[in-house]
Amino acid sequence: MKTLGMTVDSRTAHRVYSEASLLAKGEPDSVAALRPYLAAYKAKHRDAHYCVETTRTRVPAPEPAPAGAGAGAGGAPAMVDEEVLTQAFVAFAPTVRLVRDAGQWLKPYVTVDGAHCRRGTLLTLVASDANGALIQLAVGMVKSESTASWTWFFNQCVTAYPRLREWAGALIVSCDGDKGAGNGIAAVFAEAQRVYCVKHRKRNIARRFGVGDDGLGIYNLFEAAACAVTEAGFDAAMAELHLKYPEGYAYVMERDPRMWANCKYNPRAFGKLTSNDAGACAQHRGAPGLRVRRRRRGGG
Repeated sequence: MKTLGMTVDSRTAHRVYSEASLLAKGEPDSVAALRPYLAAYKAKHRDAHYCVETTRTRVPAPEPAPAGAGAGAGGAPAMVDEEVLTQAFVAFAPTVRLVRDAGQWLKPYVTVDGAHCRRGTLLTLVASDANGALIQLAVGMVKSESTASWTWFFNQCVTAYPRLREWAGALIVSCDGDKGAGNGIAAVFAEAQRVYCVKHRKRNIARRFGVGDDGLGIYNLFEAAACAVTEAGFDAAMAELHLKYPEGYAYVMERDPRMWANCKYNPRAFGKLTSNDAGACAQHRGAPGLRVRRRRRGGG
């Protein structure tokens, strides 16, 4: 546009881009392109597993209806049925074969998390190999992180990866404190051990107690307790937390330490403390850990 000597405000540019994207790719909630694409992928890669669930809704016809054909009183637009995407799941063929044929070399430890996306929530299931390399096992798109959505997602995961059920009591599932995820884990992986993501808990502590002296003290002592590799280190940090910040201690102890403290974890957790696999907390286990610093006023 600049080369043509034209200027367009950002709002107009965004509207034009959105309309062009809609013309090129179709309605985001439509399954007209998604289902054929996944079917073609499945035909080429037989080991893949996918599931697309839809609902039908009444929407105005895309073009004006002919005179006398379906128009209601007062010239109301004609309505048509349209299939709308509600939730989708994909497990890719290479990872399905990997878990099926070489699952004994994987850690029986998976992390699950949800993140907002344009049309709902993106759910993920991630594992890691013996070298700690991350393996994206499955992704799902749902409307929200409800118990029903997580249970549906986990059932699809088991369908794609039966070994998850075979691990039974050996399986450890790490996630944040979302109630829907917890209920889904209890419903589908009743024998598995659930552990809480320390990174999410630290974030919640910072939000609840702020970044003042008390907030920083609670944050750092919780991290020291969570990352401690010995019972003595854990007890020392928790004793100091209880003495200096009783309210923070009560908040931290709302969750069973066996579900977030490194020294109390089942050894099969391999020292992992976060469901956010991009996080670095596990790299600091046994160390004082990262410290929250106050942001300078006016600084970045």
